[in-house]
Amino acid sequence: MYTKIFTKTDKKLEQELLSLKYTSYFQSKNWADFQSEYFNRKFWFVNFYENNKIISSCLVLKIELPFNKNYLYIPAGPALYDYTSEIYKNLVTEISKIAKQEKSVFLKLESTFSNKDTFDGSFYSNLMTFYNNAYNFFVKNLGFSKTYENKVPNNTLFINLFKDEDQIFKEMKQKGRYNIKKAIKNNIKINKTKNPESEEFEEFWKLTKETTKRDKFSSNTKDYYINLLKFLNSKNIETYLYSAYFENKIISSAICVFYKNKATYYYGASSNKYRKLMAPYLLQWEMIKDAKEKNKKIYDFLGISPSYYEENGNYIINDNFNRIKFKKEKDVENYLNKHNFSGITEFKTKFGGEKMNYMGSCDLIYNKFWYFIIKISKKIRKLKRKII
Repeated sequence: MYTKIFTKTDKKLEQELLSLKYTSYFQSKNWADFQSEYFNRKFWFVNFYENNKIISSCLVLKIELPFNKNYLYIPAGPALYDYTSEIYKNLVTEISKIAKQEKSVFLKLESTFSNKDTFDGSFYSNLMTFYNNAYNFFVKNLGFSKTYENKVPNNTLFINLFKDEDQIFKEMKQKGRYNIKKAIKNNIKINKTKNPESEEFEEFWKLTKETTKRDKFSSNTKDYYINLLKFLNSKNIETYLYSAYFENKIISSAICVFYKNKATYYYGASSNKYRKLMAPYLLQWEMIKDAKEKNKKIYDFLGISPSYYEENGNYIINDNFNRIKFKKEKDVENYLNKHNFSGITEFKTKFGGEKMNYMGSCDLIYNKFWYFIIKISKKIRKLKRKII
């Protein structure tokens, strides 16, 4: 095995990335270019080869912090053929060299290694075994620490697109099917565009502001979404803005990214005034059908609330290797009902599908003092936002 590190993208690199089995648009050439051009962030592709063939690639981003500090970030990576301990060990070694050069405080790894994957050829039959083995390898073996935040959701919902449309529709929950039919009955029409200068985009931004105010969460800037549509559209990746119309008025919008074998629901916004028309359900159904038409294998809802498992009479939720323990099953269910993702989870699970649980985020700390300072400062900012 040998290593090559790239700080610029080109077509040859893009073709190598596209050849890998396990990957994400967060690890694509387009995402690196987007991060570089829009955020002015440095990046590295740390690639491993055997017999002149790529076997793994990892996009590493440099994120600036207060106090003139920075950290390194792996979004939904690495991309590879198989999950092996050898690749992760070599990856940590190579990135530590970059961290030393950049004087980085820590490395944040957000891997898409899930309970449905094999690791060193072994498959973990249940959630308890999966999380325990992941903890033993990444924390005890490689020296990562439990993290205080994550950027990419640790849990998601997949729809298998190998099935025909009728079967996918049939496997939805009854309420999901009913709401799609209701939207059709209400004469909701769906359109899509890649153009960030379109009327649809302006309406999407209005709905985004309404949604964030209503649901009390922050969103990216308007300019962010404009550039997202610009950079995530090329020969090998497509990103569409879908719009749901009622009487020639856009009442719901969604962004979907089509990359390799997967379609990913990235973001959605809707008008509360027209919520009874069920437009978001028809939007999802149209995106699922488009994904199937484009021969994608998976439709990814991107984020849902976590799963739990039973261990020694207790009920456990794993959140970035932090074990949250409950004595009674009704207590863990009450916790999940109050989770930040409980509302979107209720919406997304109406479409059926299979839950996927990623190992979560973890940090490799290079400078303990500054890591502690940054951790405390983030907690103070979050507390201030709650008070305000």
